[in-house]
Amino acid sequence: MLMMLVLIGLFFGITSSSIIGFVLSTVGIVFLVIDNAMIVDLDNKRYRQAMLFRDKATGRWKSLPEVSYVSVFVTTMVSTSHSITYRSIVMKEKVVMVNLIYDKHKRLNIYQSKDREEAIEKAALVARKLDVRIFDATTRDGKWVEFQHIKIDHP
Repeated sequence: MLMMLVLIGLFFGITSSSIIGFVLSTVGIVFLVIDNAMIVDLDNKRYRQAMLFRDKATGRWKSLPEVSYVSVFVTTMVSTSHSITYRSIVMKEKVVMVNLIYDKHKRLNIYQSKDREEAIEKAALVARKLDVRIFDATTRDGKWVEFQHIKIDHP
């Protein structure tokens, strides 16, 4: 969608020397290079939803809520793309999500991966820092995980 905005903007900017075309393409390019992320500072127990541009992050820090446990589960991410001819392409992929669970059923998504082992490793890192348990819901019969035996590559 954003790429289409850039291309349409460039088309109108070049063919008709329209300022609107150049503005549209500039806005599209800005949105292509900016990424959204969840940044968690476990040492200071805070987090922020941030927009990233290169190595700069924006967004206000919020205090991390009192976390009950870390949850790891598999979900299907669905993305739909539309073409100029109004044809749709639907893509589905399995993703392993890591959430912080607080206030009984509220959750804060902090990480996602295509690799289950990588997600479990990240969950173990967070669980150790916050001194909470991990619930592995990646299988039909969810279970509590003893994370002391999980090897973590980074501190």
